[in-house]
Amino acid sequence: MSKARQLAKGQPCMIGIAGTCNGDPETTVFARYPMDVYFDIEMSSDDELGAWACSACNAVLVRRPPILEEFFLQLRLFHAEGVLRTQHAIREMDR
Repeated sequence: MSKARQLAKGQPCMIGIAGTCNGDPETTVFARYPMDVYFDIEMSSDDELGAWACSACNAVLVRRPPILEEFFLQLRLFHAEGVLRTQHAIREMDR
C-alpha cells in the first residue's frame, strides 16, 4: 500500500468539485487517476497518480455518470490537479 493511500483518511479533499465536495476529511479516500477512460478498457494508474478525494467527489469520479463532454473534461482536470496537490502535500510532510 502506497504512502498516499495510507495517509488518505483525515486529509483534506484535493479535488474539490464545486457544488459536490463535502469537505469532510473523515470521508477522504485515495482516488486513482483513470488512464484509459476514452476506451472500453478499465485501467487505473499506479498509486503515484492518485488524489485524496472526499466521498462525494470520489462518487462522481467513480460513477462517471453520462454527462456533457465539456463537464467530463472538467472532471478530468479537477482530478489531475488533485493528483498534483496530493503529491505536493506528501512531499511537504516529508520535509
